[in-house]
Amino acid sequence: MLSTAADHTARAAHERHVLAIQDTTELNFSGHAGSKRGFGVVGNGRDIGLFLHPVIVVDAGSGDPLQVGHAGGILGLADAFISSRKKAPPGGRKQREPERRKARPIETRETGRWIDGLRAADRLLGGAAMVTVIADCESDIYEEFATPRSAHVHLLVRAAYNRRLTNGGKLFAAMAVHAGFCGAGDRHSRQAGPARARGANPRELWRNRSCAIAWGL
Repeated sequence: MLSTAADHTARAAHERHVLAIQDTTELNFSGHAGSKRGFGVVGNGRDIGLFLHPVIVVDAGSGDPLQVGHAGGILGLADAFISSRKKAPPGGRKQREPERRKARPIETRETGRWIDGLRAADRLLGGAAMVTVIADCESDIYEEFATPRSAHVHLLVRAAYNRRLTNGGKLFAAMAVHAGFCGAGDRHSRQAGPARARGANPRELWRNRSCAIAWGL
């Protein structure tokens, strides 16, 4: 079913500027626990269910006023990733924290779904004139920007961290200069407060093509 839907989407996106929008939703089946088997748990760690991460492709429009009616129209599904979360052992979050903090390849972490979504859009939408992959602040991770992608595929990600820039400045201060264009607001500055700016780690140094930040997303 996904493959068939993706094929239709690829044809519809041909030679268009499209947005590939990805996000995660949870499907909670706690009201049907008596008839469901084999599910993991959802975000609260108790109710049974699963997580669905679709990549939905919409027409971005060309900027031509005559095409306003087409902009934002849904073209189809590029891909969708389904995952379940195992029920945590007893002991509470504090006892599980050391295990969660262990370094693991991004492919083995739930966060890897954002990279899977980017790769799916790149793979499927090779015939599009331009692809802008849009994701929420959970995808503000180094590996997302470091993942190889085609020249016509771009990223628009909501910033979660006040990153250090290659010129020595900080991301939010640089974006504030363009606040009138980007719609920057106090909410984003407050979000940046506890965001663990991690110094001059080269993995944090973003180059020009690495990202585009949407503060009003």
